[in-house]
Amino acid sequence: VIPKWIHALLSSEPVIINGNGENTRDFCFVKDVVRANIKAASATLPPRSALALNVGGGRRISLTELFDLLAALSGQNTESGKASPRPNFGPARPGDILHSMADVSAAEAEIGFRAQCDLETSLRETLEWFASNRPRQ
Repeated sequence: VIPKWIHALLSSEPVIINGNGENTRDFCFVKDVVRANIKAASATLPPRSALALNVGGGRRISLTELFDLLAALSGQNTESGKASPRPNFGPARPGDILHSMADVSAAEAEIGFRAQCDLETSLRETLEWFASNRPRQ
């Protein structure tokens, strides 16, 4: 959802949130996911053992809060004379989980993983990358 919303914000297109926007998710920056995979790949485990570990950012955020943060970081809500963008709310997706947050305690205990990247900095970096790599028109 983050790349889709960034593209929409940078292109002045509508952002659609399924449901009322109060659903929460635990977003994890790709740098942290890579770190977790490297830690897992280099962990010393007993022979023939396997682990299933959750990787997450350790913070739950609503989709509306995520949208507001992306809009602020993109500068869309600070341009003089321009109203802050608002998302369009569509129907909820059937079977969608209302709230989710990864329990990363096993990842911390087994491989020493804990997310290091904070959400705002991660979103800013992602937004800057998308802005500088947009197709030229």
